[in-house]
Amino acid sequence: MSSWLRSQWLAFQHSFDREEVLAGSHPKTTAVAVVGMWLVFGIIGYVPRLAEASQFVRPWIPILLSTIGGVFTLTVWREGARGPLALLATLLDNAFYSAAFVVAACSTQGGYAIGLAVTQGLVLIAFVAPTYALTLPFATVMTIPPLLAFAVWMPSAAVSVILLCSWVMMLVGSVWASRRRELLAAQKKLTAAVTAANQIADESVQAALATTLLSLGNFLHELRNHQTSIRANLSYVAMQANLDAEARAALDDALESQEAEEQLTRDTIASLKEKAGPEAESFLIDEVIERVRS
Repeated sequence: MSSWLRSQWLAFQHSFDREEVLAGSHPKTTAVAVVGMWLVFGIIGYVPRLAEASQFVRPWIPILLSTIGGVFTLTVWREGARGPLALLATLLDNAFYSAAFVVAACSTQGGYAIGLAVTQGLVLIAFVAPTYALTLPFATVMTIPPLLAFAVWMPSAAVSVILLCSWVMMLVGSVWASRRRELLAAQKKLTAAVTAANQIADESVQAALATTLLSLGNFLHELRNHQTSIRANLSYVAMQANLDAEARAALDDALESQEAEEQLTRDTIASLKEKAGPEAESFLIDEVIERVRS
């Protein structure tokens, strides 16, 4: 039993993006949300004409529930959305916000009750459902407010329908959000895999080109050695005194051509040395694969 509960708790822990929850629990955001709820409940419940029209009973209860929700949200921020305390606060803050609207909707009459119930549904669908994937702890906690409403207050038919539909749509939105998060994660992994494959292919081509250039460089080195040998032989022949003018002119032309060939070979070898090294740093394929898998 304990292992099952632990698995459910871990499932909730991985059901939301920590950075997203941390951004949503910023003190400024929390203050605006909580103070806004105070104003709504306070104006409807304590301004004489509105209080008489709405017949708001005990408006301090929704105000207190929203305050408790704000305390939990600030706890998430203070703990950096890490650790068991922050996880518990993350689970409970939305439940208290929802309970505040549910109690307010059940404690008022007419259009005020319908408006507060609709607002609660909008909050669940627009903010809560896209943030949390559907897990048992999340579904259980978010089910408590409407269950208490039906058990304690028995709201009107319109309010009951709105509360039920909001709860169902929240669960559906939570499932859709979890599926979308899985697809985005898979897309990120696919993008990383394609990037890694392109990097590996580029490195492979550069390595093959470097090997080819190295082989060509070795060939040119051997060619230069042969050219040096031929030039030495031609120079030896040119030093002989018994050559006529035509033979010496032809020999001088051969020496000049040989020198030009040697210079061309030297320039080619120097150019190959500059291009033989890979443009990017070497890397381990295992490291690339590990980055893609993570």
